[in-house]
Amino acid sequence: MVKIISHRGLGFEHPENTLEAIKAACKSKVDYVEFDLRIYKEEYILLHNKYSTKKKVYLKEVLKHCKNKPIMVDVKDYGLEKKLLEMLKPYNFIIVSWNKKILYKIHKLNPKIKLSYSYRPKIRRLPKLPLHSVNIPWYLTTNKLIHKFHNKKIKVNIFTINLKRIYHRFQDKVDMVYTNKPKKLLRLLS
Repeated sequence: MVKIISHRGLGFEHPENTLEAIKAACKSKVDYVEFDLRIYKEEYILLHNKYSTKKKVYLKEVLKHCKNKPIMVDVKDYGLEKKLLEMLKPYNFIIVSWNKKILYKIHKLNPKIKLSYSYRPKIRRLPKLPLHSVNIPWYLTTNKLIHKFHNKKIKVNIFTINLKRIYHRFQDKVDMVYTNKPKKLLRLLS
């Protein structure tokens, strides 16, 4: 069965990448909660969007609410990978990034960490790493691409699925879907 990822904690009446959104998503029935991190003054913080307040939300605050929920941590900035892995050690997590340099560094620090590459079709070469999964925009996802990755034992995650008809198009083909409307997809699956 396809796993549901709450994209940036969305779908629970709170703005994306806020502590409130992550808390609500972590209490929900989604399979994973995904959030974006940036570096700010030698610490990781949630990547805010235009709706967020100016208050910085540090990763250590977020993690307090994710003890019982698998998380997908989308790392945007290179530089504090060792510190990040130390903070995430007690959690069930996957590191996500489009930045190959980050993934290589994480793998060098701990080859057992699950890595997920945000695939961009114009970049033909994947990182030469044992990837857990790739993340592909749904509108660029083809059966050929899905088979290519599955044949390499790499899971396929697609983003961002918010419509029932698009979900049905991929439900038996991909491993995970990112969504901004997890309540809707969870109802569909029950």
